This record gives sequence, structure tokens and C-alpha cells, in this order.
Amino acid sequence: MDALQDLVDSVEAAVKAGEFGTAMRLIGENLAETWYGFRPERLRVILASIIDAGADQVGLARALHAAVAPGQGQRIRDADVANALTRTEAPVESISQLARAFELRLRGRAGDALRILDTLDRQMHDVQTLFDSRDGWDLLISV
Repeated sequence: MDALQDLVDSVEAAVKAGEFGTAMRLIGENLAETWYGFRPERLRVILASIIDAGADQVGLARALHAAVAPGQGQRIRDADVANALTRTEAPVESISQLARAFELRLRGRAGDALRILDTLDRQMHDVQTLFDSRDGWDLLISV
């Protein structure tokens, strides 16, 4: 049994059936597996479909889409920069902030990208390695 292939097949089946909420749930529960299980171009298409279908309730698909395809599709708005500097929910906001910083840097806005990365850096100093209420995301992002 290949658990990675099973996940990929489950996400693909959900997308094919138009069950974008199910696909998003599977992706959200299996982020690392999703990242490594799909080719980037296929993951971009799946995430765009989830976003376009309105099944991205917490913004995770937008954040992942920006990370997989920075600068493509512009699914993260310029107004999100201010939000990225003030919101600290993990893991979605950490991923979103990183994706936004990558996108800004690719668009030549290094100053804005640096401000987001500086904010993330300050947040990482609050890492609790033994009792981590943020599921390890602070430690992962700092590495």
C-alpha cells in the first residue's frame, strides 16, 4: 500500500467529482504529503480550482498557490501585505506570509518582503519546543 499515492488519488478523485471542500480538507490535513505527492504544475491547477470554487475557507489554498506559483495568477492582493504584518495565526498565516514575501521579492518589492520576513523572525523567537500549541510551525518556519 502506498499512502502517498492513496492521498494523491483521493484528492484527484475529489477534484474530479467537484468536491472541492473535500479536496481542501485532505490537502490541509496532509500538507507535507501534498507538497511532495503532486507535481507543482498539477498542484497549481488543483489549488486554483479550489480557490475559484470558493472552497478555500481559511486561505490555505491561496497561501499554497502563491508558494507554488509566486507571481502567477496574483491570487494574493496587495492589501494582504498589511494583514500579513499583523496576523499571527499558524500554520495558514505563516505560509501565507512566506508566500507573500516570495511574491513581493519576485516583483521587485524587496523592502515590503523584508518587513514581512522581519515580522516572521520576531514571531519565531516565541518558539516553545516542548509545549507547542502551534503544531510545530514556528520551529519549521525558523528552520
